[in-house]
Amino acid sequence: MWNIINAIGPWLVGGFIFGVPVWLAWWLSDGFEGFLDWPSGGTHVGVAVNPTTHKSCTAVISNESGQPISYGG
Repeated sequence: MWNIINAIGPWLVGGFIFGVPVWLAWWLSDGFEGFLDWPSGGTHVGVAVNPTTHKSCTAVISNESGQPISYGG
């Protein structure tokens, strides 16, 4: 019985070390697909010039108007 428990332990630890990050990366990449489509009816992340700092940065851009909605850092 102890041989079975000792054999399962490393598999469980390996599963947590390698399996959880792989599952989390898959879930985050597929689970939030379309997240930015709410509530403005369609947005995407692109590059724009921040009018306050006059530097290029990432921005959430409306698909309807093509104008930035908010600027990143």
